[in-house]
Amino acid sequence: MYGTTLSNKTWDQCCHEIIFPLVDDISNAIKSQYDDQSLVEEATVPQAHGPPIRLIDKQWDDSKTLVLRSMGDVFLDYLPQIVKTDRYEETWSTFVGHLRQSFIRDRPAPATAAMQSLEKVLTVSLESTEASRIASSWEVAWSAWDEMGLAVENNSGDSNSKIFTQVNLESFVRAVLPIYTPPYISFDLARISRLLSILKSVLTYSQSPDYRPDIDGLMPLQSAILEVIAVIKLDEVPGAASAVLSDLSDYLTLAYTSSFECPSDGSGRFKQSQSVTFVALTKEVMPHALWLYQKYRGEPAVYEQGAVEKMLAVSSNSFVVAQNRR
Repeated sequence: MYGTTLSNKTWDQCCHEIIFPLVDDISNAIKSQYDDQSLVEEATVPQAHGPPIRLIDKQWDDSKTLVLRSMGDVFLDYLPQIVKTDRYEETWSTFVGHLRQSFIRDRPAPATAAMQSLEKVLTVSLESTEASRIASSWEVAWSAWDEMGLAVENNSGDSNSKIFTQVNLESFVRAVLPIYTPPYISFDLARISRLLSILKSVLTYSQSPDYRPDIDGLMPLQSAILEVIAVIKLDEVPGAASAVLSDLSDYLTLAYTSSFECPSDGSGRFKQSQSVTFVALTKEVMPHALWLYQKYRGEPAVYEQGAVEKMLAVSSNSFVVAQNRR
């Protein structure tokens, strides 16, 4: 309520002596619960988008979720004041670092809260007089998003790996929109290619416990990924159209090459097996890929970088599959 009346020094103290230490304390407490073997046999309770967990874990997750959301609310409401503090760069890096670590390490509820906090704070409008600090802030956010994408790419799905839920991944994907769309940092072809690579890894992630049917309609995560691709500025970056067309062509092959059985969520709620088919995705992407080709078919990069070749391969594969089913 009185944040606008606090001095810059007081804001530094609030962040580094109250807010961040609180997040650290709860994170350390959660880590200690992982290592407490005496609680291994404790009864479990359900969670909304994941397998059952111990009651004490859910209680700590609820606390961590509350703290992350509250921290996000503070930065959402008072970032215009915080950006003027002497230690702003350190403050912002620490803030984003906590959210990054939560997504990579925490269970579903706090991990999702972390990404939702990041997304909403990145929508704050800041004065143009702080242009250099704004640019550096968004660079930090992009680097963190890239690192989180790497964690998804390297997730092996074994018993020691964290499992990302579809809700986790959707919130992660949506967090990149306010990083990419404002004109605070530039996205060259290399960054756009990296963005597309992470989106493809997220799209094909096969360890989530909370998939939805995707024959008649898109999963929420699939919709979020297509929303991000739709805002990529194809006319401003040479080669961007070819990169997007190439990836959309890859998406068209998933229904034929990459469907998989959903893993059990461990709750016993699903008696029948369910598959991720990518059928609705194929139906959604096909007209967009055709539109892109018709618009950019005069650009040499579309042919030189293999986008058209991939589209032809998709058509060939579709024809072969259709013939084999007769």
